Parts: sequence; structure tokens; C-alpha cells
Amino acid sequence: MRGIIPSRRFLLTTAIASLVLLNLHATHAVAQSNSDGVTELEEIIVEEAGEPEPSLPLGTGMSGKTLISAPGSGGDPVRTLQTLPGMTFTDDQEALPAVRGSRPGDNYFQADFAPVDYLFHFDGLLSVFNADLVESFEIYQSSYGPEFTGVTGGVFDVKLREPETDRFRTTLDISIFQAGALIEGPITDTQSFYLATRTSYLDLLLADQIEEEDGIRIDQFPKYSDYQGKYVWKPSDDNKLTLQFNGARDEAQINIAEDAEDVETDPIFAGITRLNESFHAQSLVWDHKANDKLTIKTMVSHGFSDSDGQFGGIGNFDVDYEEYALKNKSAFTLNDRHDPEVGVQFTKGKADVQLALNVPACSEFDPGCIFTGTERLSTVKKISYSSTTAFIKDNWYVNDKLTLYPGLAFQSEDILDQQFLEPRFALEYAVSDNTIVSAGFGQYNQAPDFLESDSVFGNPDIEYENAVHAQVGLQRFLDNGWSIKTEAYYKALDNLV
Repeated sequence: MRGIIPSRRFLLTTAIASLVLLNLHATHAVAQSNSDGVTELEEIIVEEAGEPEPSLPLGTGMSGKTLISAPGSGGDPVRTLQTLPGMTFTDDQEALPAVRGSRPGDNYFQADFAPVDYLFHFDGLLSVFNADLVESFEIYQSSYGPEFTGVTGGVFDVKLREPETDRFRTTLDISIFQAGALIEGPITDTQSFYLATRTSYLDLLLADQIEEEDGIRIDQFPKYSDYQGKYVWKPSDDNKLTLQFNGARDEAQINIAEDAEDVETDPIFAGITRLNESFHAQSLVWDHKANDKLTIKTMVSHGFSDSDGQFGGIGNFDVDYEEYALKNKSAFTLNDRHDPEVGVQFTKGKADVQLALNVPACSEFDPGCIFTGTERLSTVKKISYSSTTAFIKDNWYVNDKLTLYPGLAFQSEDILDQQFLEPRFALEYAVSDNTIVSAGFGQYNQAPDFLESDSVFGNPDIEYENAVHAQVGLQRFLDNGWSIKTEAYYKALDNLV
């Protein structure tokens, strides 16, 4: 349930770095014998692999290797999104970007076809995924297809690799900040798995070393942990079952004295500031190839999130929510010209919300917002909700140079009782063997945040925010895997709160 927790403001910052471990892969030649009994080896051609193509048009794809080595990533592949153009960050501690004019909370995140509750520990410290498991990363900044709906910002799609199947292996990651382990390998010829976990322990090392300074006492140094697991079973060439699960937890607490220098302009921040949040998600995905013309991907998922915190005299919150989802995507091949796709997702969830906060009239883009003197509001609610989204799209290969992607998205939910049909369109045209022109257009609608639609904090009659995206791009492929891509975009946002 998006936007149920108010924006967090932290006075404590720290830097966490993790070791980057090398993953070694072996390439084997296949030996063949000729009629003279002489063993010959097949010719092996080693080519440098380029960046992965995004699954949808108008996107950007990058491999895990590139993500880890990119400047500014600190060895954390998901943080590389901070180095990409079109991203804006409200402050140095915020890892969630404002994408092409939309707010940081207007983006959608998923990993391996399943939604992800949050991508970063403490809103930017480091990602919740083991760096060695990230296979690729795709970002769609605007004008994305009907596969994604419900947001007006960007879409971030993380793909985690499958377990290694050649042998069992264990990878340890130990540094001054954290310790982690990754275990993976085959179970049978058709089954494999990996388990990864890590936890920080810098708080234990610094427990007796940190003293109160400038009126700020650290009661709980930022502590985090996370885990990922994947089990893959391939009973036949046409079927694959994947059980995947992941989770994360964050804890921190500081105490700010009333005479602390940092609260002179906003005294209400004096007192205890703490955050405890966690999420746990599980999903089962079935990939089925019915025949040469039909492939089906089906997922059932469950997620649970627990967040509670306090911000000095500003107030406190406690939010729990649980969500179930059924998602399906089917791709057809009608003929040489048309590859249509359809998809549907049913979601049902519930949330327990307790909020007591001083709420000023400002947004994420007002880092100097003053809370002192604002009105204290409180609410306690139990919420049940359900939603349905669906899409249809055609990959229309008009000729060898031109491909069109017309589509239509649908979304419906029962909290505000709203339904929307959203047209989407994209095209790609090959001007030459190494130059592509792309363009896209789409309409998008997004539900207001909980605080904005709540009867106490906001307006229960508030309408959806909506946006129109349009963009045109030119990409030129150069030698040695290099390419240059330039895009011009237009975004109109309406019904903003």
C-alpha cells in the first residue's frame, strides 16, 4: 500500500561500505573424436558482452558488472541509479530519486516480477540486495508501456540471477562494517538454490566508543540486516518453478537535547528520534512454454511490512500491512508481424495504521520545512483494500526497420472507488544498422498518499494525480560496446496535492 508512512527526516548519517567479491566462471570446451581417433576441440570464440537490452522499449538496461563498477556506486549495484541522468535527489541521505519532475514516492520498484517494499536501508545507506546476486537493472524514466501502472514517476526493475548449477560454493563477505554469506549450488540435475544473508555489527564495535556530542546521543547506532533466497526447479524444457523470498530490517535511535545546536531553528526535534522497520516477501513464479507460439508467466506472492518510529516532539507512527497478489503475463506469436501480450494482477491487502504527527504544509522538496508550531493530528484505522490492473499490447513489426508498440492499461481499486483506462504507445525505427530513433506517449494515474486521502490528515474526496508522458530519443551504437543515447521528454502533471 503506497505512501502510508510519512516522509522521514534524519539527523544522523553514516557511510557503510561492503567488500566486492569476484565471481569466477569456467568455460569448458566440448571434445569430439573424428574417424581417425584424433580428439579435436571445438573452436571457442570469446566476445565481450554488451549491456543487456531492456525488456521494454524506451528503457535503459545495465548488467550487474557495470552496476558494481560504476562511479558513485560504492560497490553497491542498485545505488548506481543515483549516477544516471534525469534523477534528482532532495538531499545527500536520500537514495530515492525524483524522476523527471515526479516525487521520490511516485516510483515503482520490483525484483524478479514481484514488487519490493523498499530497495535501500535507511533510505539510501545501501541496497537490500547482495551485490553478487544482481544480474541486471532496468529503468524506465517515462513513457513506459502498459505493463506498469499506478505511478506517475519512473519504474525500476531489478533482476536477480539464478543459482549456479555446476557445484556447491560458499562466498563470505566480511568487513569492518558487516558480515554476510552466500551459499548456492545444485540439489539435483533439475534443481538448484541459493541463500544469502548479511548483518551489520558496527553498532557493537562502537557501543562503548561513541560519546554524546553537541547535544546528540546515539542510543542505537544504525543497524541493518537482509536476506535473499531462490529455489529453481526445471522439471522440463518447457516449465520452470521459482520460489523466491527476501526481507530486510533497519533499526536506529538517537536522543537530541533541547539545547542541541542542530535544533535551534526547529526545537520540536528535541527528544528521541528512532526508526524500526522491516519487510518480508515471498513469491512463487511459474514460467510455462505452452508451445512455440505461447508463453505464460504466473506469480503468487505475499508480503508483510512493519514500521514504527518517533521523531522527537513531532510525533510517532506504527504501521503494519499485509498483502497478497496473483499476477499473470502471457505472450503470443500470431504471425511474423504481431506478438501481442496480455497481463492481469489481482491484489488484496490490509493495514493497521496509528499516526500522531505534527504535519506542516510542505513536501519532499522542502528540506528546510519547519515543524515547530504546527498542529498535532492523530488517527487510528484498520484498512482493507483490493485492486485490479490489466494490460494488452502488441509488438507490431511493420517492416525490418519499424516496430510499433500500441497498448492499453487498466486499473481499478476500492479505497477511492476509481477506475482508469490509460492508452500507451511507443515506436522504434532503425535509421541504419547502428542508429535507432525511438518515441513514446502515455497517460498515467496515481492514487494519493494515505495522509493526503485520510479524513483526519487530508481530504477523503481527493482525486487521483494524473500525468501525460512523451519522449523521443536517438541512440547511436559505436565500436567496442559503446553507445550514445539522447532523449527529449515532456511530462505534464495534473491534480497534484
